[in-house]
Amino acid sequence: MSGYKPKSLRDGRMPIIIVCAGVMAVVIFSVILFTNDKQTEELQVNVLEDRIDEMDGRFQKIDQALATLEDRLSRLETSIPLITEQIEKQLDEFQKNLGDKKPDGRRPAAKNRAGTASAVEKKEPEVVKPVKKPEESQKIKLHKVAHGETLYQISKKYDLTVEELMKLNNLSTSDSIYPDQLLRVK
Repeated sequence: MSGYKPKSLRDGRMPIIIVCAGVMAVVIFSVILFTNDKQTEELQVNVLEDRIDEMDGRFQKIDQALATLEDRLSRLETSIPLITEQIEKQLDEFQKNLGDKKPDGRRPAAKNRAGTASAVEKKEPEVVKPVKKPEESQKIKLHKVAHGETLYQISKKYDLTVEELMKLNNLSTSDSIYPDQLLRVK
């Protein structure tokens, strides 16, 4: 038996067949794997796009609400000085009216063009009473509360106790004071 060998799979072809089978398996596995990944990625992209659209809608609603609030705030900012001015005018008139009253609570007689009392007032007999000029301590004095100010700080400014200040303004211990509030201090 000198040199005859039967051809079998064991000669040099077997490793080539194994390598080819392995390469084919890798190719088939890769195709299956990548097609699933592409479908998964497309699904994830669609979900993310839906979420982005939903969030965009929410942001648009928030922007609209914010614009409405900014509009209201700007209208309030323009009306506050007007309201404050009206209140100050009314307060000035009130203080003026308090200063114009006689000690008995009546207003002084109206004067005509000549500067004398009207005819209606002349008919009433007048009793001359000495009228004392109101002292500083009898005049009403108001304090406008500043931001962060307390009753204690205000009372010290006007040489009052906190209790006196609360009594002048009919405040109880549960009441709060606010910026721009007017408090009576005398």
